Parts: sequence; structure tokens; C-alpha cells
Amino acid sequence: MPVPATTGSLKTSIHDMEIGDYIVASSHRASSSSVPRLNTNMGNEHVLNSGSYEDVYSGTTTGSILFYYVKVAKGLLISDRVIYHTISWDLLNTNKLIQELPWDNGNIIPIMTSNNSPSGVASASGEYVEPLNNSKVYRAWEAFHDNYTGWLSDTPGRGWLSYQFAKAEIVNGYKFKSSGSMYNLEQAPKSWTFEGFDGENWVILDEQKDVTNWIEGEYKSFSFSNSTPYLTYRILVTENQNTSRVVNIGHLEMYDTAGTIRSLTGGVAYADENGNKSTMDQSFGAWPTNNEWDRYIVNFPEEKIQVGKTLDDVFHSSNIRAWTQDTPDVNLSSGSPSSRVTRGGGSGVENVVFYTSSGATTTNGFRPCFEYKE
Repeated sequence: MPVPATTGSLKTSIHDMEIGDYIVASSHRASSSSVPRLNTNMGNEHVLNSGSYEDVYSGTTTGSILFYYVKVAKGLLISDRVIYHTISWDLLNTNKLIQELPWDNGNIIPIMTSNNSPSGVASASGEYVEPLNNSKVYRAWEAFHDNYTGWLSDTPGRGWLSYQFAKAEIVNGYKFKSSGSMYNLEQAPKSWTFEGFDGENWVILDEQKDVTNWIEGEYKSFSFSNSTPYLTYRILVTENQNTSRVVNIGHLEMYDTAGTIRSLTGGVAYADENGNKSTMDQSFGAWPTNNEWDRYIVNFPEEKIQVGKTLDDVFHSSNIRAWTQDTPDVNLSSGSPSSRVTRGGGSGVENVVFYTSSGATTTNGFRPCFEYKE
């Protein structure tokens, strides 16, 4: 599959990417009434040799496709194309693909069957024993196997749960849930730190305070920037929802890649040649001019484009417009509360078109970006 015409190179991990580098990903959309499943096979260069994916620059309605993310700024990747058309802004928004949809590349902790099987070591500050049934102990490993009640601390209001990998791993995100009952929700963590052990000290990688509104079976996801591999990580709970009860973590997962999938901002009005707001389209992009489409696509560094190639050889925006997050200024003659801003298309990369949010046509589509902490 042809690569984006940047001066960068193909990478297999986002942690190795510099501006202009690109990484492959795949997506699947089952029907025109569904949203795509995104970022499968991210970084897996072997899928480039597969014949089961479509390779199109103007989007497709359904099916499995390959595309590249191009790194345009610290912690931000943008797809080199619109990946699906015939998809409305409303459908994307309902499924969190306009503002942000949490994404991770899969749990790197195996399904544990004991505190040291099948690999690594699960441990905790203590493990709660049922007072009326001494044979029932809520072990640390049960928080790493989703078919169990999870781990309970032996001390009300606080405790820690850790996992030691077989070899040092980079972790950039985690998610966990409480076990499925109102009683367990009172035991859910409220304030905590997520830490890595450097052999001498625990290094705080993430800190959360006053996290409430837990729902049965619902995960809460957290991401951070970390480039250091640690052998052991832990979550240190300093307060739970009801400090008279022991701490419960129903299921805990960790990831080496985590972030959010969303759409770009595209401005809310037209811009004139001086970057000021205009009531008419003058082919100078959108206002405010620091919107992401103009900042990262229109103004992608020329020195990062291969000699003899154009911006369209990088982002392939000439054939189809992309939905953005924004609603046009209603004071514009063509502005409407029910319209959304689309960018690109046949009139050029700077093109600005307002289109009804419920419309699903072959002229508008979804161009994902991936944002992560770096």
C-alpha cells in the first residue's frame, strides 16, 4: 500500500514516532448504520501484505480497510485519508467519535488463575477473608481475571494492588471497574496513585482525586505519558467511596498504548487573507485560524513533504470532505444550529463547507485522529 509522501518513515510503535512518521492501522465497519471499529492492528506492519483490506483514498461505505496515521504534533496522529463516507456527524457524535472515544491496544496482563500463574506476580497490601467463611479469600489475582468478584483489601478505606511482569514493560494507561453490586460501588476507589517501581522507589505516574459516579460494570480509563519500562506497577488507594468499608477493585487492566480517537476541529466561520473572521468564503481556510485542520493539515511543514510531492499526497483531501467537531456561526448567512463544518474536498484542502449533521452522503466522511499523552 502506498505510504504518505512525507520525509518520515514507517513505525511500529507510536512511542518511536517523530513528526512526519506514520504508522499503519486497520478498521472495520459492518454496515452503513454502524460506526467503525478502529485502530485494530495499529503498528502491525504484517497487515500490509494482507489481501483482505481495501486500499482507498476517498473512503468507503463498509468493510475492512487499511490506513496510516501521520504524526503532526506532540501526542497527535491524523489519518492520511477519510476512511468511511456515508456516515453522519450525528452517528459519529452519538458514538463519541467526534469529541473523544477512549482507546487502548489491549490488556498486557495475562488472565491470572493464581497470584503467580500463568506468569507474573499479583500481590496486594492484604486480602480480605470472609468472617463467616474463612475459606473465601478475595485474592489479588482475582482482580486480573474478569470472571471473579475481584480483590478486596483487608483494611477499610485504603490499600494497594500490584502486578509484577515477567519482564519490564512500558505502561501508558490503565482502566478498572468495581465489582457488580451497589455494595461494591461503595468500596470503589475515590483517590489513588498509579505507580511504577524503579527497584528502590515507587514512581508516581498518575494521580486521581475525588473520582465518583461509579456505575456497575463500567470501566474508568486513565492514560499518562511514560517511556520507562518498569517490572512492577501498583495502584495505591488512599481513599474509597465509603471509608468504613474495605477497598474493591473488580478488574484491572494495563496498556502500553492508550489515548482517545476523535475528529479534528475545523473552525466556525470563514477566514480572510489576514486571518480575520469573514462572512464569505475567500478560500483562506476557516476562522479561528488555529483550528486543527488548518494548523496541522493545511500548514503541515513543507520540509516534511517529499520532493516532487504535494500535500494531497500526504492527506488525500481532494476527493472528499471530512466532518469536524464544529458548528458554524449562526450569524453567517449559511450558518445553522443543525449544520456542522466539513473541510477539504474538490475545491482544495482549505475548503470550508457547512452540511447538515444528520446527512450521510458519499461527499462527507470520517477522518480519525488519535490523541495520546506524550
